[in-house]
Amino acid sequence: LRETIAALRRRPSFFFNMAGQTIFTFSMGGLGAWMPTYFVRERGLGVGAAGTVFGALLLVAGFLGTIVGGQLGDRLARRFPGAHFSFSGWALVASLPFTLAAVLSPTPALFWPAMFVTLLLLFVNMGPLNAAMVNVLPFDLRARGVGLHTTTIHLLGDALSPFVIGVVSDSVGLRVPVLLTGLLLPLAGLVLLVGRRQLVADLAAGTS
Repeated sequence: LRETIAALRRRPSFFFNMAGQTIFTFSMGGLGAWMPTYFVRERGLGVGAAGTVFGALLLVAGFLGTIVGGQLGDRLARRFPGAHFSFSGWALVASLPFTLAAVLSPTPALFWPAMFVTLLLLFVNMGPLNAAMVNVLPFDLRARGVGLHTTTIHLLGDALSPFVIGVVSDSVGLRVPVLLTGLLLPLAGLVLLVGRRQLVADLAAGTS
């Protein structure tokens, strides 16, 4: 483990990537778990309608976002070495107004489309960020690096956030923790934008 951490420390973009994805996964897991309940409690929707519509939006946004994000991220990365971080970072920053509308708007004609765009901007990052991580790791380090990354982002991310939101909601209601969880997305984007120079340097250093 010591050797693995020492090797990973020579690739700082790995840790920027892991930090950004941990924040991003925390937010995604929390929103995925609690948004249907939020729409029931705060917007008066039926349980069936809230779950069905949100589930459909999640399915379509996940499918489209993963495909489009992977294709677009790779095309940009061929021209700009740090594009995987830049593309993902700006997509997460751009989610801010849509997240605010999805959580705060009382109008279904506004909060459902805004929720879809937020989810789409979440999923476009999956391919680019995982590609950026693998691209900077040497072959003999990839399995351990991916394992450490996967354990960290889920342990501190979507395994934790639903519980935290539930505990906080018992004291202050559901709106505040859901809103704050959504507002973590731009923070994840800023982490990636700060780390894009490190990604360029790590890619230039190669994977030897």
